[in-house]
Amino acid sequence: MRPNPLTHRYDVSTPGGNGLTVECRGEALGPEVEISRRVISFGDVPIVLPRKSVGRVLEILNHSASPVPFQVRARGRGRGRGRGRGRVSVRVT
Repeated sequence: MRPNPLTHRYDVSTPGGNGLTVECRGEALGPEVEISRRVISFGDVPIVLPRKSVGRVLEILNHSASPVPFQVRARGRGRGRGRGRGRVSVRVT
């Protein structure tokens, strides 16, 4: 993961008319997360009564030193659609 360089400039002036530009530079690294799979296939899902549910596990791995928020969106119709939200705990070493 590469650091994200940041630069901000501030113009400072005094009532006497003197001025100065202050430049602040820094770098930031975001959290490093990984998804356990690239593709999740639900395969053939039978449409029968009574309804049966089909599920798959998606594991989000946090390699960072701080918790990371996440949100999962599902498209489609039916009971399975919706959103999952939460926080991935800090890495365990």
